[in-house]
Amino acid sequence: MKCIVTLLLCLVYLSAAAANSDETIMVDGRVRRYLVHDFATGSDLAPLVILLHGGGGSGQNMVEQTGFDAVAARDGLIAVYPYGSNGVFDNVLLTWNAAHCCAYAMRDNVDDVHFLSLLIDHLIATRKVDPGRVYVTGLSNGGMMTHRVGIELADKVAGIAPVIAGIFGDEPVRDYAMPVLIINGAEDQRVKAAGGELQGFGLGISPADLPTLPIAVQGEYWARVNGCKSVVDSANAIYDHRVYGDCRAGGRLESYVVKGNGHAWPGGRAPRGEADTPVQTFNASEVIWNFFKPLRRDQAPAGTTVAYYYDQRLNIPVFGTNDRQYSAQLLLLPRIPMEFELLRLQTRAVTVMNNDNIYRAGTLTLQAVTVGGSQRAATLQVIEATPLRLRLMP
Repeated sequence: MKCIVTLLLCLVYLSAAAANSDETIMVDGRVRRYLVHDFATGSDLAPLVILLHGGGGSGQNMVEQTGFDAVAARDGLIAVYPYGSNGVFDNVLLTWNAAHCCAYAMRDNVDDVHFLSLLIDHLIATRKVDPGRVYVTGLSNGGMMTHRVGIELADKVAGIAPVIAGIFGDEPVRDYAMPVLIINGAEDQRVKAAGGELQGFGLGISPADLPTLPIAVQGEYWARVNGCKSVVDSANAIYDHRVYGDCRAGGRLESYVVKGNGHAWPGGRAPRGEADTPVQTFNASEVIWNFFKPLRRDQAPAGTTVAYYYDQRLNIPVFGTNDRQYSAQLLLLPRIPMEFELLRLQTRAVTVMNNDNIYRAGTLTLQAVTVGGSQRAATLQVIEATPLRLRLMP
């Protein structure tokens, strides 16, 4: 497949937004919404924490429940609050497809893994995100989705923290390390300590719904994934704490069961009057960030590929010209989001245009392009009247 587009290739990093923003991307024919609260400072790349709301909630609801912005502002993080989906509404009664929960997202088989994968790529491409420091946490149905992210996006995520969530028993055990922090409430009557049918997630029950296993099984599952061979238990008046040891390289696993806490984000706010009131003796946002802070994903698990997603802008890997190394960004017009794997970047017929290090190149070649699940090769050619402009920066 060949396509002729106007291209602008330049190394221009936009300054981090000081204000919050409400943004969307198109994924699988759906407009997907997310809030970006960017507290990054200076020129360094910042950690990214993605927070997934609970069933029936929203991105804004997650901001208010967790109070995570206080942590993000203090430590210069980029906090992103995505919205789930609903067949009618775009800002209320939203859910995530966590395989066996919940409601519309599960029944309509919404590919939320794909959404979050592309969102991570898009944020790395367009903001000052450190690709090795991307973390995901989630509450309730969002915590179940967080488990899925740890299972299916291990090549992009450095650690996960499901909160007041559970697993269902058919999760695959794969061969990699994934740091995991698990937080549950001892008095939770929706995701019960002993497991069982989910309560209050309904919005309509489906045959695909399964009961959750006992909350302790979450730790047992991730201990198998991480190859952990020992545990150390401790307890106090606030929580029961389990730390798993002798894990494979890069593996880390801890769990907390917070005493007196129901189905709520400990240390946060209740989303509505009839909801459980979270305890204030345990600050989940602080505990989660302290767990994430030292974690870094420096290498993708074996067998994974590095993919890119662009929505107008894409960071191009380092390439060489005249025995020098450069990096750049690619801007494409019109705005057509696409997921692809960049195997080779070629520039030909390079001639100096002026003294500002701007060059004209004839053809940019992208190979093994993925569009809608099919593999294609694509050559993006420059329209003669509007040549590709390459601003080279050592």
